[in-house]
Amino acid sequence: MLATEQASRGWSVHVGLRRRGVHQKQMDHSGLVIHSLGDLRGFHPLLIARVGSLIRKIRPDVLQTWLPQMDLCGGLAALRNSVPWVLSERSVSAAYDRKWPFGWFRPLLAKYAQEIVANSSDGAEYWSRGVRGRVHVSTIGNAINTAAIRKAKPITYLPSDDKRHILLFVGRLLQVKAPEIFLEALMHLRDRRDFHALLIGDGPIRQKLCTKIISDSLEKHVSVLPYQANWWGLLKTATALVSTSRFEGQPNAVLEAMAAGCPLIVSDISAHRSILDDRSALIVPGDDPIALATAIVSLLSDPDAARQKANRAMDRAAGFTIQAAADAYEQVYYRISNGRTV
Repeated sequence: MLATEQASRGWSVHVGLRRRGVHQKQMDHSGLVIHSLGDLRGFHPLLIARVGSLIRKIRPDVLQTWLPQMDLCGGLAALRNSVPWVLSERSVSAAYDRKWPFGWFRPLLAKYAQEIVANSSDGAEYWSRGVRGRVHVSTIGNAINTAAIRKAKPITYLPSDDKRHILLFVGRLLQVKAPEIFLEALMHLRDRRDFHALLIGDGPIRQKLCTKIISDSLEKHVSVLPYQANWWGLLKTATALVSTSRFEGQPNAVLEAMAAGCPLIVSDISAHRSILDDRSALIVPGDDPIALATAIVSLLSDPDAARQKANRAMDRAAGFTIQAAADAYEQVYYRISNGRTV
């Protein structure tokens, strides 16, 4: 979204990709120049070489890296070719350990970046401690396509005569997202017949979750679906979106649910507290399936209160626009490129 907005403003935007994904069609028709780097994993020397070759070909004013792998490979290539480098932090300190290469070499390399941009105050604090004033650290929140979310056509998952409530869980199926806590909460509610839960996404613990659904006799209550390109439509008809994350940078799925006016039940972590409060969502202790089950029952039993909270959350989401994020990044680019046109 950020690159597309920048291209629409007349910027020359080149995107180097390991592999294409669900946003391929949008990127192909947005004025971006796409470069395939090869689907190479980890701190791969060939990936470093290919990014370096791309830099020498394009001669960019700024190189921005996204996610830890490219912070390493792209960042090293930027330093070798004397190109101003922006490192993007999308998570928080809990995501990293001191193991090679992400927990050790990445912080060392980051001290030579021109700017570090985090999407949360926790992420910015992590880097401020790490670089100790050697690099300017700023915070720019995530962008969501508020207009498209609000225009999305409502989609119903269940047949029209099935009046059960839909509970959504959307995101990568990872331990840090704690989807198993959601399933454990549903296990306490499996005698109820008024809800159906959708887990939308993929990840390394998907099979483990599917096995748990069967072993806990939740098959009638839970469906696991791959990523749905039109899932914004489901937000329009869902009773709630549930986020049980143990930590986040700034959670896109939660922001998108806020923009859609979908009621929220979220874990009590700083990433959720930074964009929501008790007047705009049900906030429950993390890793507590009983508390989560209680919150689900509370939300299902008082839809008017849930709708009021959702409306307040929608108002809070209004500022997280693509345009606002692009404006903020432009200031970063101009600052580190000495005002040259990027």
